Amino acid sequence: MKLRGSDRDEDELSPEEKYKKYEAECERIRNDNERKLSEFEDWLRKKGLSDKTVKKHRSNTDFYINEFLMLFDDEPEDAKEGVFTGHIDSFLGYWFIRTAGWASKTAIKENAAGLKKFYQFMLKKEKFLKRNSLI
Repeated sequence: MKLRGSDRDEDELSPEEKYKKYEAECERIRNDNERKLSEFEDWLRKKGLSDKTVKKHRSNTDFYINEFLMLFDDEPEDAKEGVFTGHIDSFLGYWFIRTAGWASKTAIKENAAGLKKFYQFMLKKEKFLKRNSLI
């Protein structure tokens, strides 16, 4: 596959160039995720959740989208990709338990609840954007 603005194939990149490209993509995704997390936090507050619960849901979702999804595959994935059942199953059923030193039955349930709310928020936001789109 040709790189944008280049005559070179992606396979022709040096390991250093591939890593720089990977890091740039991670940075782009993290910036986008930060915006989504801020909007998610506002949405939770408008729903009347306590500050403690809002912080917990944001923190748990942040860990999932900015840690797990960045490392899950060869390519970093954005938050939208994380909704697929296999991703969440792998995260809660294996990766979180093995990676997070604070993993417990309660922490797994809290993560599941936070991710459910996050993807409910994402779905409502997506429907709103489609409904109000000029396209």
